[in-house]
Order: sequence, then structure tokens, then C-alpha cells
Amino acid sequence: MTHRHPVVALAVSCFFFALMALLVRLLSVRGFGFAELVIWRMGFGAIGCLPFLLAGHARFVPERPAMMLLRGVVGGAAVLLYFFSIQHLEVGLATLFNYLGPLFTTLFAAYFLSERPSPRNLIGMAVAFGGTALTLQAMPHPAFLTLGALAGLLSALGQGGAVTLVRRLRVSESAFTIYFWFCVITVCCTLPLAWGHFHLPRSTDLALLLGVGLASLCAQILFNDALGYVPAATGALVSPLTPVVAFVLGAIVLGEPLTWRIAVAANVAIAGVVLGTWGGMRARGAAVVVVSASE
Repeated sequence: MTHRHPVVALAVSCFFFALMALLVRLLSVRGFGFAELVIWRMGFGAIGCLPFLLAGHARFVPERPAMMLLRGVVGGAAVLLYFFSIQHLEVGLATLFNYLGPLFTTLFAAYFLSERPSPRNLIGMAVAFGGTALTLQAMPHPAFLTLGALAGLLSALGQGGAVTLVRRLRVSESAFTIYFWFCVITVCCTLPLAWGHFHLPRSTDLALLLGVGLASLCAQILFNDALGYVPAATGALVSPLTPVVAFVLGAIVLGEPLTWRIAVAANVAIAGVVLGTWGGMRARGAAVVVVSASE
């Protein structure tokens, strides 16, 4: 489906990213801790990559192990903070925070990759952060200065750094190698946090945990594969579906608030991210687009 209908594949990947967030929220309500859920999610991700590695689509040993380790630590911290945010905020709001990641990628790329942001990038950033503030204010219980909001913002910061590292690694490493080691390193770093707090999952829990792993893996594969058939700008235009779907799923399944005021404010933030990341970066005179998906 991906090579024939890449835009559809991108849209489906956005649905799976949002579904993963919803399932994490459902499991947190059932008593699972955020670190425990990260281990389950990343464990399934590593196992899902093994068939591709064994089939020769990628190598186990990376060429740049130090950078791979740094990507794993930074990206793992971003996922931990994202899952913590999901536990303490509405699913849509936590996903919206995480969706700010590309803005931080733009800033990191400007510093580390010599990619000069355009005025449109800077205006988009201001609009995105302003829209996020309006969304927080529109919630029934404003989440300013809460741990959940801080974790959400820091998860976007970590995601921005991780995506910048991925762009460096993709020069010599395959996507499967990067994702496999990302999962393995995150599991190893998260084990001390979750030690002694594991739940014995019941059959329903196992179904939800499997859903988290499968939704994440499907989302990552579809998103990264589809970007091989369409311009990155297309990905930047389709990826806003993720927070939109998350808000809708949270309202339908969990009864979370979704008023017109929240919808308008969230869409202002989403429009700012699109404006701030789509087609405005320049590196050594060449246009570069920064696109990332939820970790």
C-alpha cells in the first residue's frame, strides 16, 4: 500500500500514533506505571525489528556506536517524559505537546547542522507555542506549570534532539538499525526506574500492551517508509492528524473535554508547527524540511 498510496499510509500512521497514546492512557488508568509501559512498548519494538535484521535489511552492529548510544538515551528520555505526560494530562493535550518536537529539531539543526531558520520558521514557532498556551487555558482545569505539562514540553525538546541525531546517523545507518538500537537502549536505561514496580498483566492488560507495541511499530514503519515516496513537505502536512485524532479518540473513548475553544486553540498550535517546519530551512543554500513523528 505504501508505494501506491503513500499519503494514505502517512494518514494511517498518524492514526496508529494516536491509538498508541490512547492505549497508554488506558493502561495507566489500570495501574501501570509510565516506565513499565515504556519497557513493554520498546520491547515489542525491538522484537518487531528482529525479522528485518535477520533478513539482512540492516546490520546489528552500528558504525557509530557512541552516537547511536546518545540517540537512544535522548530519545528514550523523550519517550519516558511523553508517557509520563500521558498519565497526567488528557491524551490529546499530551500528544499536542509531543507534536512540538519538530520545532526543537529546527532549533537544534540550526545550531548543530548549520541549517539557517527562515523568518517563516520563527513566526511558526511563535504561533505554535501561543496556540499551545491557548489550548492549556481552554482546558476545564488549566494545566499551566504542572508536572504533566512540563514533562510534555521536555518530551518535545528530547524528541527534537533525537531527530537531529537520527539525521546524522542516517548517513551511515539504516532506519531499522537505528530503531532497533533505540528500543534496546531505552529498555536498558528504563529498567532501573521500573524495577520492583512491574505488574502481572491479566489477559485484558496483555491485549492492550500488545496493542501499544503493534500500534507503535506499524506507525513507525508506515511513516518512515511512506516518506521514501513523497516529499518531506507532504509528511509535514499530513502529520498534524496525530494530535487531532488523539483529541477525538480521547473524547470518544475516555470522555475527555473537546470544546470548540479547545479545538480552535489546538489547531492554531498545529498550524504553527506546520508553518515553522515546512519548507523553510536552508542548509548551505539548499532547502531542507524537518519532519518527525512521535517517538
